[in-house]
Amino acid sequence: ISFLFSVFIARLLPSEELGVYLSGVTLMTGIAIVVKFGFENYLVKINSEEGSDKVLNFLSLTTCSVITFIALSLIASVSLYFTNWEFFYQYEVIRYFWISSLFFALLGITSGFFKSVGRAPLANFIEAGLLPTSLILCYLPLTNIMTLELAVKLYMGVILICIIMLYLYIFSKYSKSGVAKKIQITGIQESSGIMISSLLDFCVLWFSALVLIKY
Repeated sequence: ISFLFSVFIARLLPSEELGVYLSGVTLMTGIAIVVKFGFENYLVKINSEEGSDKVLNFLSLTTCSVITFIALSLIASVSLYFTNWEFFYQYEVIRYFWISSLFFALLGITSGFFKSVGRAPLANFIEAGLLPTSLILCYLPLTNIMTLELAVKLYMGVILICIIMLYLYIFSKYSKSGVAKKIQITGIQESSGIMISSLLDFCVLWFSALVLIKY
């Protein structure tokens, strides 16, 4: 499905706009890897423990990913201030991809949740097929008026809608006491250990590269 989407988008956008679009997707994927920090695999591990609250663990790791994204965005803002990366400022649509990276990371963690509850086929579809399929269905009626900006905004909208629908499904089917259940601080502290360790490693590499670029 991903290959079909690649062919479809290549025919839909002009070559220059296609390059920006694919660059944005690549940036988004890279940021999402950092934001996820392997939480999707960790979720499978902790949910395999007997008596664990699977939804509570899922919410704790989701919270950690959001915190990581905020921290990463602050680091990137400072870096862009010093480096003045023209590509980021020239194409405003890249900013939409940056925001979408959070949703893309949450999509991966959601896939990990379904793996942890024994829904591997659904998890694999969410991970590899849900977004390309949804985008093709969304782009098809708009092929005659499609522009780069519209394609990117639809990308962000589609992935956000997918996340909302999946979260509502998880809460309605798997939550023991409803959506309003409070996230336990202990659960966040346990999972944040991975986040902090990985974030420090990333900061060291990022600022080292920034120093080399600047001087």
